[in-house]
Amino acid sequence: MFMSNVEKKAKKKTKMTRINIRISSVLNDWLDEQTRLTGVPKSTICHLAIMNYVQQQQTVGVMADIAKKMEKGEICFSGVMADIAKKMEKGEICSS
Repeated sequence: MFMSNVEKKAKKKTKMTRINIRISSVLNDWLDEQTRLTGVPKSTICHLAIMNYVQQQQTVGVMADIAKKMEKGEICFSGVMADIAKKMEKGEICSS
């Protein structure tokens, strides 16, 4: 299973840092409802959301690098990788 650098660091005991953010009342209401339904604190939901965002950004970056290498002929993947490159060219998958 792929694990991002952020996830690897998070698995280690790391010092937690407090941040303050401003969000809309609609988002706050949603967080309140999720906390009520799941019992998961708001801070944990926000933490997981940020970790997910970081992982998505890293994945997009990796995919963009692979596409560039494929264009240069440095690597050649068939099947799935070729389909991913085509979708990136069409803008169906963001490349960052």
